[in-house]
Amino acid sequence: MSAGSNANRDRFEGHKKGLKKSFEERMLKRLRREKRLQGKKASCRVMAALEGVQLKFDKDNIKAREINRAIETFVPEERQSDAKYVRKLKRELLYCRRCYLISYSQYFIFGFEGKSDAERKEYIGERERQYVTISLYDRSGAFRRFKDKYLAYEAFRKFYGREIIKITSEGDRKAFKDFAERHKTVFVKPADAAEAKGIYKVEAGSDDLDEAFDEALAIGEPAVAEEAIVQDPFMAAFHPGSVNTVRITTFATEKRVRPLFAFLRTGCGDSIVDNAGAGGMSAAIDIDTGVISTQGFREDGTCSPVHPDTQAVFMGTKVPRWGELLNMLDEMARVIPEQIYVGWDMALTPDGWKMIEGNSRAMMTAIQMCEQKGLRPLIEDTFYREMKKRGIR
Repeated sequence: MSAGSNANRDRFEGHKKGLKKSFEERMLKRLRREKRLQGKKASCRVMAALEGVQLKFDKDNIKAREINRAIETFVPEERQSDAKYVRKLKRELLYCRRCYLISYSQYFIFGFEGKSDAERKEYIGERERQYVTISLYDRSGAFRRFKDKYLAYEAFRKFYGREIIKITSEGDRKAFKDFAERHKTVFVKPADAAEAKGIYKVEAGSDDLDEAFDEALAIGEPAVAEEAIVQDPFMAAFHPGSVNTVRITTFATEKRVRPLFAFLRTGCGDSIVDNAGAGGMSAAIDIDTGVISTQGFREDGTCSPVHPDTQAVFMGTKVPRWGELLNMLDEMARVIPEQIYVGWDMALTPDGWKMIEGNSRAMMTAIQMCEQKGLRPLIEDTFYREMKKRGIR
């Protein structure tokens, strides 16, 4: 490659970094404005009323679509036909988003309709989660090493306990086919995939490997192929069709690695993934003991003491080898110390815990849904304490 080509590439990469930083700074500026209004009920009512008027004249904007989608998802059909109720509900959704920094769906997931102002204030909404995580966001490139699944694999290889390859071009076809033949069952996903989107399973004995490879290239971005995990019988008992995981978060400073919260994630029905967004269930886990402390919850607010497919019991069941997991996390959280907050997806196998992936701005919805209480005391004692120490407002 010529010196001129190198210079052009460096300028392009610098431009991309500038755009990324600009977007983050713009987003953080907007979040700071919203944060200043948080809890100011009179101001939030005025803002909500103005937004409500705007929605009447522009019923097809993004905000209107998000509100309608939340109502269609969570409100029973018979209530959706009550025009007066729906108008009042929309005003309340707009108000709560302003006053408590929640998303429209979180209003229903957290059961805000029946909660007092004091109870609502205890919850960390989606906009506030973005505010605290981006405020402590490291801009040295740490985020990228979590977002890109192959970069994460390279950084945390010893914790994965399985083989992963990258698919970028036609030249990777033979390597992919050899990989699939060697491991028999593999999972293919976009390298930047989130929320289990775009994942599919490939069986070397029954699937056409050329078609599977073509599907990976059709994603339009780099993909990864992962050797399938064989999960421990304890995890498989909840839902054998998916790799069920523990999402456990850490908050790492120079002094210590602090586990914050954890919950079990299981698939349901025919799903091959355990994500709540794909119809899965979640149940909170006591961070100190590893005992499941709640029933299983779906995002639509329904809950059950047992898994609907297998009748496996949630509450009171102890997750095996919990101490090993906590010790492993203490080491993992120090690999990229610039990233303070990470949500780790961990799978239990007969050989111990294996890393699925790390999420650098992990969501806080599921744990608050399961425990039916907010995370404010914990977030005040970690994120806001660290922000104060750094002089971040």
